[in-house]
Amino acid sequence: MNVQFAARTVAGKVRDSNQDAVLALAGSDPGTWVFAVADGVGGLADGSEASGSAVRALTATARGGGGPLGPRLEAGLIECNCEVFNRGAASGRPSATTVVVLAIENEEFLVLHAGDSRAYLLRGGRLERLTEDHSWVAEQVRAGAMTAEQAAASAYRNVITRAIGVEPSVELERREAERYLSGDLFLLCSDGLHGLVGDAAIAGCINRGGTTEEIADRLVDLANASGGTDNISVVVARVDDSPPRT
Repeated sequence: MNVQFAARTVAGKVRDSNQDAVLALAGSDPGTWVFAVADGVGGLADGSEASGSAVRALTATARGGGGPLGPRLEAGLIECNCEVFNRGAASGRPSATTVVVLAIENEEFLVLHAGDSRAYLLRGGRLERLTEDHSWVAEQVRAGAMTAEQAAASAYRNVITRAIGVEPSVELERREAERYLSGDLFLLCSDGLHGLVGDAAIAGCINRGGTTEEIADRLVDLANASGGTDNISVVVARVDDSPPRT
């Protein structure tokens, strides 16, 4: 198995700072990889510290070894949630971050997330969203109280309902492990991309082909060309059966 990947995070065209963080690394156990995007919650203090805490927790877990990867990553994020919440409670400056994680192990992949950072799978040219946003407008759409078009235009579209650090405990949503196919391409991204660029445009950008680095750069350029009003983070990973590059 060969995994090619690229990660990008930029401030965008409007924000003065970047409160996102990304992760792309091989785990300590053979045949394992961990990818993540974390987006510090706007309107709270130290969003970059919260997103950085999530990535550091995932990095330590991925490199620690010992047991199945998915449960270890979940436990690491739950511990991170306590750290971020307690730090904010002690300082009087609460902070929080979204997180979406893709783990590859034993020819399978699984996804963990909290918040509105997303995971997608492109298979056979078709883009599938692997996560459902934990946001107020997404919940209204799922309940049939709002259309997708109304949600996109809502003043509350950035209000998230679940994140790392908001409460003393967090419930991560987990997409159970399933086998990947050779040629599958995964995309993780913050709302700096998907909040400005629709799924059809994202799929078209990926389907132009190229290396994972080229695809990641095009997606960032597309978000900036669409306004670049938020921090933009993407991780692109492609799996196939070819020998690893040397």
